[in-house]
This record gives sequence, C-alpha cells and structure tokens, in this order.
Amino acid sequence: MKKITLLTAALLVGLTAFAETKITYSFDNDVAGTTATTPPAANTSILTANGGTAGVVSYAGNDKTSNCLKMYTGGVKNLTGVLNLNSFPSNATDYSVIWKEYLSVASEAKFGVLLRGNNPSQDINTGYAPGIMEGYYVMAYIGSDLKLAGRIYKTSAAAGLTRLDSWGSSSVYSISSTGIPTWLKATVSGVSPVTISIAYSTDSTAWNTLLSFTDVSTNPYTSGSTQLVWGIAAPTNDYRLDNITYYSSSVPTGVDTATKISPVVVSEEYYTLTGEKISRSVNDLRGMYILRQHLSDGTVQSSKVLLK
Repeated sequence: MKKITLLTAALLVGLTAFAETKITYSFDNDVAGTTATTPPAANTSILTANGGTAGVVSYAGNDKTSNCLKMYTGGVKNLTGVLNLNSFPSNATDYSVIWKEYLSVASEAKFGVLLRGNNPSQDINTGYAPGIMEGYYVMAYIGSDLKLAGRIYKTSAAAGLTRLDSWGSSSVYSISSTGIPTWLKATVSGVSPVTISIAYSTDSTAWNTLLSFTDVSTNPYTSGSTQLVWGIAAPTNDYRLDNITYYSSSVPTGVDTATKISPVVVSEEYYTLTGEKISRSVNDLRGMYILRQHLSDGTVQSSKVLLK
C-alpha cells in the first residue's frame, strides 16, 4: 500500500491545488484540574505581566463531557487576558480559527481571537493589555440574555483597541440555554483590502455569518500569529473552549513552523470523506481518506490522503 498525503503542512509535492493546513487544540492529552495552571495547556503561554489565568478542566456540556480550556481571570489592565496559541503558525496569512464554546452561566461574556498578530505589548504602558499583539481582534459578544453578536477590532500599541464595524451591524443569534455548545469561526483573508468575518454554527457544519468587515486602510495587517483574548472589561469569564482549530487552504511560508508541533504521532484514525470512521485494516484501503493524527503535544492534525 502506498500513501500519498494531499492535505498537510509538511508534504506538498506538486499538489498545491489540494494544499491545506489544519491544527487543533483538543486538550485531550492535558491533565484536567480545578485551578489555573502555568502554562494553561500544552503549547500555550501567557505573558507574566498580563496577569490573566486559565487552565484545562473537565466539563459536562449538554452534548458530551470533555476536557476544555477555562478562563479563570482577566488581566491586570482592562480585565483582559491574552493567551498565545504557540502551535499555530507565526506567519499565517489567509486562515480561519474555529472553536467550540460553552457558556456555563447567563452573564456578559467577551471572547475571541486575534488574527495576524505581531509586536506584542510587553508591559502595562503600551497597547490595550500586556501581551496583546497588533492585529485584527474578532470578538464573540454574549450578553446576559444569551444573545450572541460579533464585533471586529484593530489593535495597536498606540491606539489600543479600535472598533472597525459600526454598532448594530452584526446579526444576533439567541443561545437557547447555558451548557449548549456553539461553534464560532473567525476568518481573515486578502491584503488590499483585507476581509475579516465571524460566523456561528449549532452543529459545526452549517455556518451563519454574524458580521463581515473590509479593511481598506493603508496600513492593513497582512500576516502573523494567533492569540486568544478575553475579558475586555467584562468582570466574568464563565465559558469553556474546546477544539480550537487553525484552518487554512494554503501552507504558510516555512512549513517547518507548523510541523515542529508534532514530534511524535501517538495514534492515527482513518475516516471516509463523509466522516465515517474506518474500522478495518488500513492495508485494505484504496482511494481518498481523511487521516486524523493524535500528537504527543496534545494537538490533533487532520490531512487528506490517497491510499494506493
């Protein structure tokens, strides 16, 4: 049997039409606890000067029980915590970040991802919060009435946090109750102009756009890292995050940035293109399949392979 990897950050031999990068924080291999930890999870970090705290917990949602990332406190400035997703490429360009989110109590929640980040603030005197990078911040805003809306900001060391979309421009989705999962997707693409958007899903398959904005400024952000950012002056952080996934239909320059996160493959699973898990021997398979690899650092990486 011969295996040809079509969708991967590492192997791309004449197959750029199928190129794809997908990296997931599943937290399955992190030890669940009941308090914040340093680091909060494998391949993450929080700048000490930020003061925000997080850790992995076991959470029983309405759909399943799984390890999730819990934010315990915001940071010392603007109650804003900033966590670096070090497994994601530091030179990402056009990509999406997808995550599963549970709200455990009906309270105001502000959470999201910073895309194309560079030049992190090192202290309390610059930027909106210590550790936050200059980039596009895509926020999921949930009110105490469980209504979800999107917000899009631009961050800089000089101006802090500048909202790009106009008030009331986002669609609104009503979450039926706490403990029910909602999937969110933040996307950035293009250079001049840059398009940024946020969408939600109730099943991780069908997506509904909450908000989209086009940055036509002369100083757009074109590439960079990804961070989780929460708080934004909101006093409570009662939500849990799972399966935080970087997805891009292209491979970033310097593919070793993405592949260094997977020193050891712990286990592999094969699925059909429709999502059915394969139970028979891999040696008997022929054709196109999805390969899901569980890595020793706690991440999960998916790729499309052609078995001959």
